[in-house]
Amino acid sequence: MLLRIALGVAALGAVAAVFAIAPVEHQSTEAAGCFPSRTHSPGTSVQSTATGEGNRGYRLHVPPSYTGGQRVPVVLAFHGLAANAVELEYYSGLSLYADQLSGGFIAVYPEGMTSDKGFQYWNILRDPPPAPDDVAFIGALLDELGSELCIDDRRIFATGVSNGAMMAVRLGCSLSSRIAATGPVAGAYYPPVFAGEVNDTCPDTRAMPLIAIHGTADQSIPFNGGIVVGGGNYRLPIDNAGPEDDVMQAWAAHNGCAGPRQETPAGASVRRISYAECTDGAAVELYAIDGGPHTWPTAGVDPIDANSLMWSFFQAHSLPPSGDVDTDGDTVPDAQDSDNDNDGCTDAQEAGLNERQGGRRNAKNPHDYFNPSHDGKNRMDDVLLVLQQYFVDKYLPAPPGQPLVLNPAYRADADRTYLGPNDWNTGQGDGYQRLDDVRNMSEQYAHDCS
Repeated sequence: MLLRIALGVAALGAVAAVFAIAPVEHQSTEAAGCFPSRTHSPGTSVQSTATGEGNRGYRLHVPPSYTGGQRVPVVLAFHGLAANAVELEYYSGLSLYADQLSGGFIAVYPEGMTSDKGFQYWNILRDPPPAPDDVAFIGALLDELGSELCIDDRRIFATGVSNGAMMAVRLGCSLSSRIAATGPVAGAYYPPVFAGEVNDTCPDTRAMPLIAIHGTADQSIPFNGGIVVGGGNYRLPIDNAGPEDDVMQAWAAHNGCAGPRQETPAGASVRRISYAECTDGAAVELYAIDGGPHTWPTAGVDPIDANSLMWSFFQAHSLPPSGDVDTDGDTVPDAQDSDNDNDGCTDAQEAGLNERQGGRRNAKNPHDYFNPSHDGKNRMDDVLLVLQQYFVDKYLPAPPGQPLVLNPAYRADADRTYLGPNDWNTGQGDGYQRLDDVRNMSEQYAHDCS
């Protein structure tokens, strides 16, 4: 398990603190306050919540501005690999920052499980038991917070650094109905983090606002992808100006961002890379710190302050009111919609497992190959349209012994071969788009409800 756990390590000798904001409650409450009020003493306390794996611990910080009658946001902060909640609270300064705000927020620092190597980590790959189900843990923790504190279910956010940043991303993918936005630091990725990680996917359930911060000199999780400390080769770069997909482009596609990539200065040695015109305003931003190491940037020390940047971003994003939630964008609220992913299969049929798991795609996302005919059904016309757009070999046929010649019709940004199990081209990662890829794509996605 060590190699898999090592994917999030900053540097084992350093405190790789990670923050992940708690997934939002099931939108059972709205902006109205709590009556009777749910009072709580200010400051930090040590708590635990019951899960199917036993009690899981966390640190809870309540700001002095908390009244118990007015709903406040929640920020879950996840520590890094081989670190813990105490170190994260100190390292991030997140509790102090919450105390200084007029409105403030509740900061929660969950504890990861201890591996067989003796250090705590987050199971972002969703490995099966005996590995912990950290997504279920956070879901239970949020349920507990919602019953004991006056929290705003529509404003629960996730941020983190290193392995904890990846946990923030995991929550954005696997608890998108409860997470309003994510803010990974020195650990942004778009699943799968490594090619071939079959459990590491990002269901296209909702456009997820994301603000990432990363130093270009990061040696633990390289800014441009590649080999990491402790082992493992990252599948995608954090940022790449070329035509090939990178993490930010993948998130922009997930969020249906129609605007082009924009890059502007954001202070000394800092570049802001962003995508706009996204579904439901779910913007995608990256602050690249030229020469920055694997760290959580703080005011007065680094070129930017991660806390203030993320809080400004978070304030601009919240979940819609529960009665207005429309996952698939067909103008029918989920509560009245029998087909909440708009794929032609009813929710009842999908609950009966008649639909292959992972086949549901996002009808709101214009970059999604799943239903290019936009008729809400997965049919052969969709397969043909997919082939016309993407099925182009990188090289032209060549006689035996002759060098391959690049196919002028080939587009690097359209080649899905290496993008993993959440993309249609799921055949052998051989650099070619062949019939095995089409077969695997069809088996996974081109299905009928019956």
